[in-house]
Amino acid sequence: MKFSSATISVTFLKRLSSKQNAALNINITSIAKLLILLGLIAFCACSKYEDRLEEARAALNAKNWEAACRLYGALVDSNPISREVYLSLAKAQFEAKRETEAIRTLSGWLVIDPTDRETHMNLGKLELGRGRRAEAAAHFLTARRYSEYGDDIREAEEWLLRTQTAIQ
Repeated sequence: MKFSSATISVTFLKRLSSKQNAALNINITSIAKLLILLGLIAFCACSKYEDRLEEARAALNAKNWEAACRLYGALVDSNPISREVYLSLAKAQFEAKRETEAIRTLSGWLVIDPTDRETHMNLGKLELGRGRRAEAAAHFLTARRYSEYGDDIREAEEWLLRTQTAIQ
């Protein structure tokens, strides 16, 4: 004879005493309330994150580099998987003349997505600007590898040529 899980559950519930049944209902109600509460907390946290993201975008658009660095830095700490946040933080750091931090931020994003062509291009440009041609060339070659379109491929190759021309 085969029993389904529903049949077993009904049989189990019939065998419970009224006190046990009441306790089971209380536990299910408590669990449901807890899940609703967790959902509300997650919604509020998400809403707060979106508000902070808008504030960071406004600082970046206003060219308030230090505020943008602070705001985007806090966002990276709270949501370390947002490409937009990493790239915007690096832009703000670069504009604030904090190139070493920008390189660290972009490198941090590459740990998450090592195939990000734009990030490799940005790192290559930063490294070339610092006179680190070999590092720049490595990033331009990687960007070339992950380029999908003709313009992206040409851009990576042009920047790669700049590193080779500067070496000679």
